Amino acid sequence: MDRIFRIAAIVASFLALSAIPAGAASDLPDVAAPAGGRAVDGPRGGRIIDAPLVGVHSPEEALRAGLRTAGRYFGRPPQLVSVVRSTDGSLTLGLFRDSVRTQPVAGLLFAVYGTQGGSRVAAVFDRPARLSASLKPLLTRLYAMAPQSVNAASGSDRVTLEPHIAPDKSVGISTPPGWKIPIFAQGVAVVTGPGGEEIDKQLAINLLDPRGSFYQNALALAQSSHIRPQLTGMPLQYVADAGRAYVAVLNMLAQERGQPAPDVRIERSTPQHDPYVSSGSSVDAVVGTLTVHGVRNRFVGNVLSTPPNANGAWMVSANLVSAPDARFKAEFPILSAINDSYTIDQRVRGQQVHETIVANAAGSARNAAIAAQTQARNAAVFNASMGHARDVQDSIDRSTAGFTRYLSDTDVVGLRNGAHATVDSNFAATIVHSDPSAFRIVPVSEYRAGIDY
Repeated sequence: MDRIFRIAAIVASFLALSAIPAGAASDLPDVAAPAGGRAVDGPRGGRIIDAPLVGVHSPEEALRAGLRTAGRYFGRPPQLVSVVRSTDGSLTLGLFRDSVRTQPVAGLLFAVYGTQGGSRVAAVFDRPARLSASLKPLLTRLYAMAPQSVNAASGSDRVTLEPHIAPDKSVGISTPPGWKIPIFAQGVAVVTGPGGEEIDKQLAINLLDPRGSFYQNALALAQSSHIRPQLTGMPLQYVADAGRAYVAVLNMLAQERGQPAPDVRIERSTPQHDPYVSSGSSVDAVVGTLTVHGVRNRFVGNVLSTPPNANGAWMVSANLVSAPDARFKAEFPILSAINDSYTIDQRVRGQQVHETIVANAAGSARNAAIAAQTQARNAAVFNASMGHARDVQDSIDRSTAGFTRYLSDTDVVGLRNGAHATVDSNFAATIVHSDPSAFRIVPVSEYRAGIDY
């Protein structure tokens, strides 16, 4: 740590002479610390963020993990201006510029690599115009914080993690001895520990807004035929806020399984900017508890809610670590190590996503074809039924007209030119007998609707 202090003092002198643009005069905006870490204000302005790094096995991994951890605070990995590393590789120090919300800041990032545990990341920063004055007090406070942060990571960093690769080679994740074999599915990795711990990576739930066209068409198809349509998601009305959407999904899943609704409490939800998600999506960093059957687990991570497409399809996904509330703080370093060990083969995963899109399009086409066939069949049945009803009614009308002729002792006589006349039955018989080629008795089967016989 003394080496850190000396190097930082040299960098502080550089900052005092550098032409870094001045920021606004306001204090730094409040932003939650990275999960498992701390955010501490400096004695003379500025701020420190500090968090353990676990599961790293080289100085390079420590820097990458440190940038990812700091990125959870700034909304993206800090923009390094320059980087130096000690000869033994235990310390990598970077000068960076970034912003907290919209407030420009500058500072130092420390990625400490401990071969026997104790790896960590820390960043000290302030408004650029004030950093030369606030840096030394910030470093003094960071030095006082260091033993606690080192001890928090000690021990857990030494745990040996066993790698697991998905059968389709798309993703991998590492777990400690005693943990269950991970569940893999289309980029998803779910691992559970012996004490109720759980890590969910890329856990996605496909949903259909009941107000959307796809669900409405599927519902109409199910009601008009015995064919069960293929749905691409579970019915749930779209919720724009990612945190509330995640709670709604948990309640829906419990209801589908016939289980009591869980007690989900989001204690803190911070909107995140993620340039890799689709426009209109909501991403929240969340901290909260989930109580089921009296057992309360604490969870930390991020959740995503995507807006519905033209058919009403939308999705909620989660990247979370959780453990029983009473042990969560002690378990967090190893949970973070497992979480950070997740890897993904973008080529394989990209092909899977493409195949899923094609399959969903084919499923939609099949449902549309079935709906069209069902509609045509229903129309044919309806038309046939109406035709039969017309035939029955026509038969009834002919019989009624014939019976009326019988009661009135009259007959319908057809003339050679196609005309007809209704006359007394005796007279009808007489004229037909006088010239059968010119006259005939019209049978009831030839009565025509709409003509008064």
